[in-house]
Amino acid sequence: MKKQITQKELNKILKLYEKWLNDEEGGVRADLNCYDLTNKDLSGTNLTNTKLRYAILNCAKLFNTDLRYTDLSCAKGLRILPAN
Repeated sequence: MKKQITQKELNKILKLYEKWLNDEEGGVRADLNCYDLTNKDLSGTNLTNTKLRYAILNCAKLFNTDLRYTDLSCAKGLRILPAN
């Protein structure tokens, strides 16, 4: 079953993740496994090492998003477009 999340809840997770990346107190690694991220805005976000297994990414905004080492196993809806 896919988990639903609002943009506000997602932004809170991403803010805590940014702290984790910067080794700041209170930071937590982002675990977005099984979340439905359809139409969510992740633009400009550093998602390095994020867990996105089984996530649904239909129409998610990923412009300038860092996905290095991100676990996208079984994620759906991710389209990689060629650079112009």
